[in-house]
Amino acid sequence: LPVSSTHCQVGAVVFSGLARPATLGTRKKVEWKLFGKIALSWILTLPFAGGLAAALTATFRLGLQSHI
Repeated sequence: LPVSSTHCQVGAVVFSGLARPATLGTRKKVEWKLFGKIALSWILTLPFAGGLAAALTATFRLGLQSHI
């Protein structure tokens, strides 16, 4: 299920490539290696964002506690 406009756009491009008839002179319809990189970046975004948020929260808490 797409959760952002980027998901919708990439999904539409991949589907268009899959639905394109082979008679139009193209052999490689979808660049799966590129799609794999995009999908991996989607998957890794949440853990990295969560880790960064946790690190910043811990840093700010320590900074605030030292000023109290």
